[in-house]
Amino acid sequence: AVFGSKKLKAVVISGKHSLPTRDITQYRKIYDYIYKESTSSPVMKKYHDLGTAENVLPLNELGGLPTRNLKETKFEGALNISGEKLAEGYLGRRLACSHCPVGCIHIAALREPYEDESYFYKTSMV
Repeated sequence: AVFGSKKLKAVVISGKHSLPTRDITQYRKIYDYIYKESTSSPVMKKYHDLGTAENVLPLNELGGLPTRNLKETKFEGALNISGEKLAEGYLGRRLACSHCPVGCIHIAALREPYEDESYFYKTSMV
């Protein structure tokens, strides 16, 4: 509330030094625990496998998929843009934010043959 009342838009922290760690072994134990919990969780596994596009079909069923400039809440073509469809035919590679074990960022690539030379493909990032 204080930042809002001051009309503060952002906080920038810069520097070139790391923060000191009091107990590096305890820090490592906590880090390993969090890493294990997030990689073994079935909830996080779905995000690793299919990314956040995994939510398209459940959101569509719940009527929570804004469509046509927010005029409708369900999309009849949701199956064609779901995480399953993306992983099945268009998944190019997986990425993760820095130090994130989940890796929910998925890059899709659409490969189509050139019309005159079918053995050459053009790749479009979707």
